[in-house]
Amino acid sequence: MRISFPKMSLPSTPTSSAFRDVERMYKCRIHPDDLKKRSSKARKGWKPSLEDVFDPRTARALSLPAELHQVGGGWSEARRDMEVFSVGKGSHARVALAFKEVPGLVILPSYFSPSSQRTLIRSCLATHTVSPNQTNLDSHFLLPQEGLWSASINNPSVSVPTKASLLDSTTKRDPSKFVEEGTGRVLVDNACGEVLGSIEDMKARVLLEVAPSQKLKNTEAEKLMRDLRWTNIGLFYDWTSKSYDFNRVIPFPTDLSVIAKAIVHEEIDWKKVYDRVGEAQVGWESWGDYEPDAGIINFYSPDDTLMAHVDRSELDPHRPLVSISLGLSAVFLLGGPTRETTPLPILLRSGDVVVMSGPGRRSYHGVPRVLDGTLPDHLKAGAEEGDWEGFARYLETTRININARQVFPGGWDQSKDGDGATLDS
Repeated sequence: MRISFPKMSLPSTPTSSAFRDVERMYKCRIHPDDLKKRSSKARKGWKPSLEDVFDPRTARALSLPAELHQVGGGWSEARRDMEVFSVGKGSHARVALAFKEVPGLVILPSYFSPSSQRTLIRSCLATHTVSPNQTNLDSHFLLPQEGLWSASINNPSVSVPTKASLLDSTTKRDPSKFVEEGTGRVLVDNACGEVLGSIEDMKARVLLEVAPSQKLKNTEAEKLMRDLRWTNIGLFYDWTSKSYDFNRVIPFPTDLSVIAKAIVHEEIDWKKVYDRVGEAQVGWESWGDYEPDAGIINFYSPDDTLMAHVDRSELDPHRPLVSISLGLSAVFLLGGPTRETTPLPILLRSGDVVVMSGPGRRSYHGVPRVLDGTLPDHLKAGAEEGDWEGFARYLETTRININARQVFPGGWDQSKDGDGATLDS
């Protein structure tokens, strides 16, 4: 697939790659002319053109209302055309689009109704950020028992204490209890993990908690809410060791499980997907027992990005990963098995669903840009009675992404040796 970007040129770097070049283009917030001149009066807040971005809602196979095509927020229209084919299941199937050039990728544009989106957003913020689910803030703060979201709404000025302030100086630095959190940003190039034996071997690994930061201070709940970046759902993924912690048994949320299973089982005709692209040995016939047991909910601000990476932590490398977009729109990049493949830029809006499966699960992907000012009207204040105003205010500067995956395929005996079980990423 050939993708060209004629509108701008950014200075290259010695470590640049095809994926990185496109990633940098959409991340750029300074006008490229100023970037080249290294101007001290750089025009910040620049918005790159979306002309080469594919918008699933404008695919020729669809007939959605014109208002659903508008990006808003001062962003240009996404005009890229792609050859897609329908893989919806059943006579009353919702729209499901697959791509011959990107085997295993399925997009369900505008899958969730406005009311369903609001229901999901409520559960993501008010329910799934509460213990036993762990967030990025739990390592450093003693979060309110009712959850940070509830505290930020009901008692916004309440002070949330840091964990470091509650520990003595010896415990803070005890290497047998904590591991220091990594610093700096690095490109993720994680190889498939070691082949582990029985579940007992996996549980025997000691995964230490991240050491509470001594630089942070007690923070008001409303302000701290803006620092929420992710919450783990289901089987706990330890970001320091890049592996699942099999000693933390946390049930996957029922509401999200029902949704993910319905998408995989009822909405997509997998035979159509793989007959058309000619991929063998994917094993889609066995996905009837698909049931997510792990995942994460990400909370992005317009300044946040998700760098190119590959998800490698599940035993079956082909089983579907279901990704749900809510709130602000974003540019999603999907490349190939290496960073040298030029990625396809895709516009994702609130209510869209992306399903990556088969060879697509081993493709580099990322989110270089969250599009500010793109919150749809049905998520703004006044869209719903009651307490929705608090959610709407938060969403004005937030994109929420839910992803669900299956670590243990059906029939896998955890008491026996995992032949070829890839568990670390």
